[in-house]
Amino acid sequence: MELTTIYLQRLERDLEAATQQATQRGERMMVESMLQVKFGEIDDRLAQIIDPLIERSPLERTEAIMGLSRQELLDRYSP
Repeated sequence: MELTTIYLQRLERDLEAATQQATQRGERMMVESMLQVKFGEIDDRLAQIIDPLIERSPLERTEAIMGLSRQELLDRYSP
């Protein structure tokens, strides 16, 4: 009985981790797509701001990408 509980807890933890990773991949893909639509190719400089943008709320990141120029994005979100 105890093994079943431990197994279920581990399974739940693994599922939660996999779900979180899938969510993060989806957010990354969304940010990359939005940058590609607006600026064409994602060069090294734009690639550096992807993670800082992902850390923002979906609304904030969308407003930033849609409303700011390339240079404004780089100035605001470059590490």
